[in-house]
Amino acid sequence: MMDKSAYQNMWVYIEHDGKTVHPVSLELCCEVRKLCDLSGDRLIAVIAGDLAEDEIRRIEDCAIDGIIFVSGTGYERYNTEAYTNLFTVLCGKYRPSAVFVGGTTNGRDFAPRFAARLETGCTSDATEVVYNPETTDIEFIEPAAG
Repeated sequence: MMDKSAYQNMWVYIEHDGKTVHPVSLELCCEVRKLCDLSGDRLIAVIAGDLAEDEIRRIEDCAIDGIIFVSGTGYERYNTEAYTNLFTVLCGKYRPSAVFVGGTTNGRDFAPRFAARLETGCTSDATEVVYNPETTDIEFIEPAAG
């Protein structure tokens, strides 16, 4: 069984086009904030590439506890391999309890890839996320197939 105490903090990947943060990233920050308040985890935003200060303030307005900034060659615009490698390395080093990625084209592209590399799960299309204080698990509610 996995030692959950080795993992802490919840991360939100901040998707942006270099100028503007994708709205789903801000929505995720607000929802994950609620989970962090229940679990005691910190909410960390992960930003790859450069982003304008006014957009960073919009992220901070979501009551995040910290930001991981990654910049450099390969992060100017979305790149599958670069982002997959980045999240694989960051998650391996810092061990977040959960990583939330918006269900955008880019998010659906790299999230399952880094999850597979880390040999962990990846849930898509969740309509609700709940923190279970008895088990300290994060539970994902998905729509029924119909």
